[in-house]
Amino acid sequence: MKKISIIGLLLMAVLLITGCQTKPKVMGLNSVGSLDNLKSIVKSAGNQWYYGPVFAEDTANVGQTRDNTKTSSTNVQVEGIDEGDVVKVDENRIYQIFGNRLVVTSISGQMTTLLNVFLEDEKDRYTYFSELYITEDYLVVLGYSYQYYALDLKGDVVNTDAMMGYFYYGNPATSVWVYDIDTLARVKTYMVPGYLNTSRLIGDDLYLISTSYINFYNEDIDPRPVYEIDGQRLIPTYDQIYYHGDMQAQVFNNITSIELSGNLDLNYDIFLGNFNWGTIYVSHQSIYFASYEYYYDETNGYQETGKLIAFDFANKGVVFGGFVTYKGYVINQFSIDEYDGYIRMVTTEGWGDTVKNRLYVFQKTVVDGNRMLTQVALLDEGIGKPRERVFSVRFYEDEATIVTFEQIDPFYIIDLSDPVNPTIEAELEIPGFSLYQHRWNPNTVLGIGYETFEGRTIGIKLSLYDVTNPETLAEVGTPLVLTNQENSWQFGEALYNHKAILFDIDRNYFGFSIYKTYFDEYKYYNLNEYMIFNVDLTSDNPITIDKVISHKDYYTYQSYDNWYYTPYSVERAVYVGDYLYVISGGAITRHDINNQFELVSVIQF
Repeated sequence: MKKISIIGLLLMAVLLITGCQTKPKVMGLNSVGSLDNLKSIVKSAGNQWYYGPVFAEDTANVGQTRDNTKTSSTNVQVEGIDEGDVVKVDENRIYQIFGNRLVVTSISGQMTTLLNVFLEDEKDRYTYFSELYITEDYLVVLGYSYQYYALDLKGDVVNTDAMMGYFYYGNPATSVWVYDIDTLARVKTYMVPGYLNTSRLIGDDLYLISTSYINFYNEDIDPRPVYEIDGQRLIPTYDQIYYHGDMQAQVFNNITSIELSGNLDLNYDIFLGNFNWGTIYVSHQSIYFASYEYYYDETNGYQETGKLIAFDFANKGVVFGGFVTYKGYVINQFSIDEYDGYIRMVTTEGWGDTVKNRLYVFQKTVVDGNRMLTQVALLDEGIGKPRERVFSVRFYEDEATIVTFEQIDPFYIIDLSDPVNPTIEAELEIPGFSLYQHRWNPNTVLGIGYETFEGRTIGIKLSLYDVTNPETLAEVGTPLVLTNQENSWQFGEALYNHKAILFDIDRNYFGFSIYKTYFDEYKYYNLNEYMIFNVDLTSDNPITIDKVISHKDYYTYQSYDNWYYTPYSVERAVYVGDYLYVISGGAITRHDINNQFELVSVIQF
């Protein structure tokens, strides 16, 4: 484990920190140790993803008081683990990113803009904002950075201005800007190596999971990942890079943590791993990588196989927690869950007539001093009809609900109360399918997806399921279907990004933006409007449209640019107290929740 304080930054950048080599770190892992060994490991792994030639003989060459007002938060998978998003809110402010712009708006009294800044590129890096976090002390902004280079045919770096006929390459990095939450002054800047796969905030610890290429251009280029803290470079030693002999060594997988308190200490752990991790799930105990690979079998054709790799949290960093193989692929993070000491995972293998859906149960063990994941149960029959793949999964304590689809939508309840003997408790066949599931309460599941007709999607479908008793599993009333015919083709970010959905279950509503195309006599135009849905479990129509909110009226456009309302495309909504705030890149509107979401005020940027 490496720990870098602000005071000791320059000294720590050149010292060998032996603390990384504690016994828990290497349980089942090996240290790379040297550049020559790194080259040997990567070459023996058949690496196809590093940049540079194949190894050969000639390749050497403004503060406010906070209160306890009821305030919304980002919709996340695991309670207590925050996920980054383009909008965050506290009792007094809304924080948002839009393209390369960071905006902070005070919502105490009259809405006013406190910060409205554009990101400036530095040193040829092309940088874009990606997500936000807030803590009691800091506002944290994450972004993607890229520095481009050009190579001649010999592999020598020419310059940073790419030229015709040269080979281009780039170094992806993740930028982290830390602002004081009260003054909004920038206090720290980090550059984390690699493309950001995902991030999480647990307490005051921000975890960044990134992938960086292993670059072997020539002897003058160091292949190791490079960190920067306030512009000061920091390169790990080879002894601080680990690998497992039974796993791919294609790229560097970097797990970085920043302690958002005290001295803003940074820690990192670096492992050689698979280029495509597939899906990442984070629990309070561990980070799980569900990687997968395709291979060709002469009898069965193309097949999928994967590895589930665990890294357990320890001492502001992680230690290797073992791995296990599985069949198929994982559709998203909701297909993995850790509960009561067991890891549960749902996979799909194959296509068409070869489809096979499975539910695995694993447990962490230690064998001969090595950490391992051990399979303790497998349910590989009965999940889905022939040809049906998994479309959504949600775990809830010792229960899982699974939706599969090919022509109809079987909705399954899986009993996991006996972890080593999971069983299918109930099955419901209905049209359409859910892409996202959410527990409205312990006995009711909300499904967000598509309605279908003869295998075709015909509109967005919102439905509720009563899961109180497996013997009486049923849809609650009639689902709400927003058909394509009403507004041409319809689409919502909520269909693939759970963080786009706002839930206020205490007041019986939820909402998300929906992309619509409108036509009139002379033209068509596109809008992202925010739709609020009321939920009444006692009604025959339990989900109804309560309000549709648009920002198009705040955009003054010319005749030639009326095809898209990009600055005023509504992306998110949040609530603070009795007010709902609907947010686009050009405005924030305030609405009275207790008065049918009537407009109260607006601020434009």
